[in-house]
Amino acid sequence: MSVISMNNIVKVYGKEIKTEALKGIDLEIQQGEMVAIMGPSGSGKSTLLNIIGCIDSPTSGSYFLNGESVDKLTKDQLASIRNKNIGFVFQSFNLLNDYDLIDNVTLPLVYDRQFKGSMKTAAINILDKVGLKDHAKKAPNELSGGQQQRTAIARALITNPDIILADEPTGSLDKNTGIEIIELLKEINKNGKTVVIITHDQNIANYCSRTIRIEDGKAIYR
Repeated sequence: MSVISMNNIVKVYGKEIKTEALKGIDLEIQQGEMVAIMGPSGSGKSTLLNIIGCIDSPTSGSYFLNGESVDKLTKDQLASIRNKNIGFVFQSFNLLNDYDLIDNVTLPLVYDRQFKGSMKTAAINILDKVGLKDHAKKAPNELSGGQQQRTAIARALITNPDIILADEPTGSLDKNTGIEIIELLKEINKNGKTVVIITHDQNIANYCSRTIRIEDGKAIYR
């Protein structure tokens, strides 16, 4: 089953001076895949990830997520999809240093009206899965880079989303720590999540089941 299905996706920025970031992308990602999206700077790969994650909308083309069209959804409906169905992991972690790990991880649950139960218990359980239960009361700036990224992954998993989107998740880490993070994402994938990774590193892409290369706004399958 395709969880992500795109047909002829075009993205144009600007009105007077137009920049065509995506030039007719066709994309199919199946449930349970772990896919790398690679490409040089300016190729359109981050734009594509933003559209997959319902952060941005295409100028034209069709996009089906879990079999449902997202093209005409309202801003509130798109926000609900981002919160419930998609977990995001970023290169810069995007953690709040004024809060401990529990509060950082539970942040998506604040916007999840369907969540029932203890947010603290849910956070501790998910932190345990990423090896950070003993650090739950620490602030992010008390942790190493790898531990911060594990916290960000825990936050991405807290709402039990179908899809994890990771934008250069190892870009701020040393090689060995980066491998640890990719192995964690690989384990998450084995447990049934669809994982899509933006990366410039072929070694990271090698952990994925396949690679899609974006060149000049177009997808090249390899």
